[in-house]
Amino acid sequence: RPDLQQQLGQRCSTLAAVHGKLGEHTQAEAAYRRALATFRLLVNDYPGHAEYRQDLALCLNGYANWLLQRGQWELAESTFTEAAAIYEQYLLKRFPKHLQWRQELAMCYANLGVLCRQRSRLSEAEEYYRKCLDLLHQLARECPDHAGVQKDLGRAHYNMAVCLAARKRLPEARMACTEAVIAYQHLT
Repeated sequence: RPDLQQQLGQRCSTLAAVHGKLGEHTQAEAAYRRALATFRLLVNDYPGHAEYRQDLALCLNGYANWLLQRGQWELAESTFTEAAAIYEQYLLKRFPKHLQWRQELAMCYANLGVLCRQRSRLSEAEEYYRKCLDLLHQLARECPDHAGVQKDLGRAHYNMAVCLAARKRLPEARMACTEAVIAYQHLT
C-alpha cells in the first residue's frame, strides 16, 4: 500500500536525522538510503502523486544537510541540487503558487549558498542567496504575516550579509544585515 510505504519512508527519514544527531553515522546513512529508496520507488510507481516527490525532495535536503555537516561536499552539493530540481522541474511547474513548496525550494537554494560559502565559492554562494531571497520576498509580499517566511527571510538576509562581508562588500553587507533585522522585527 502506497500510504504505508510513504509513512515508512517518512519514519526512516526521521530516524536517520536522529541517528545523525546522536553521531551514529553508519545507522544514519543506512536510514537515509532506505528512506530515499522508498520515496524513489513511490515516485516511480505513482508519478502523478506530487506528495511523493515532495517527500523525496525533503529527504534529499535532509540527507544533503547531514552530508554537509560531515564534510562530504560533492555528494552534498549534488543531493541539494537534485532536491531543488524536483521543485523546479516538477512540483512548481505543476503547482506554481504552492507556498510551502516555494519556501522549501528557497531553503534548497539557501543550503546550496551555505555549501558554496563554506567552500569559498563566494560568487556562487551569492547567486544562490539571491535566488533564495527572490523567492522569499515574493512569498513575504503574498503572505506578510507568515512567521515561517519572515524567519526564513531574516536568516537568508543574514547569510547574504556574511557572504557579502567575506567578499569585502561591506556597505552591501550592512544593508543585508539591516534587512535581516527588519525581517526578525516582524516576528516580535
